[in-house]
Amino acid sequence: MSTVQITQSDLQASLPDTTSDIHTDHIKNEVSITRDIHGIPHVKSANTYDAFFGQGFATAQDRL
Repeated sequence: MSTVQITQSDLQASLPDTTSDIHTDHIKNEVSITRDIHGIPHVKSANTYDAFFGQGFATAQDRL
């Protein structure tokens, strides 16, 4: 049996980029995605369509 050591650096590298602004033509208004201390995304937007887009984006960040 072999042992693999995972470092803090490894964990940090696997987290999504949450500091960049991303611009797209697929939403009508601004969408804000913030994450709490546990990494849970909180999506705020002016309408439902944009909220679902933001939720999908946050999910994609977590999965990739």
